[in-house]
Amino acid sequence: MLRGMGWKEGEGINGKAEVVPVEYVPRPQLLGLSATPAAEAGGGGKGKKFIKPGESREPKKDMIYIDKETGKQKWVKKVGEELVERGATGFAAGAPVAIVGGVHKDLYARVVSTGGIADQMSAVVKLTVSKETVQVPLSDLRPVDLQLEKSRAGFAFRQAAQEEAAAAAAREP
Repeated sequence: MLRGMGWKEGEGINGKAEVVPVEYVPRPQLLGLSATPAAEAGGGGKGKKFIKPGESREPKKDMIYIDKETGKQKWVKKVGEELVERGATGFAAGAPVAIVGGVHKDLYARVVSTGGIADQMSAVVKLTVSKETVQVPLSDLRPVDLQLEKSRAGFAFRQAAQEEAAAAAAREP
């Protein structure tokens, strides 16, 4: 029927550009727009549950779409573009961080653990270059967005330097 009306494959309707279909990336259930999911609480009190065909006992992976041009997370993607698994963020174990102060300034690391008392919080991190494990105050760390850091090398360090300059300017009368 469409061919009888003058439609050709690869063209849109009425000679307009071809329309590219999109699909929406589902968010985890009951999660707000800019929220990230909390870690799964393991060891639910119940024993084994009946598994229906096609289901699994393993929790679903949290998959997200990262736009290759901007390096940002998007909720709409073109059909055929791939999803990636969401990585650790903030100061969670395994999350990438930039060290912006102290002896190890201008190095990247991954968080091993965090702890401390109120205003003396610190993290044990594993340096990416030397694989050395060191303890650093949380005030000397900045979370790193790997996608953004790949597209703009040193972004976390430049951002920390700008924050420090703004704080110094605010302190001077």
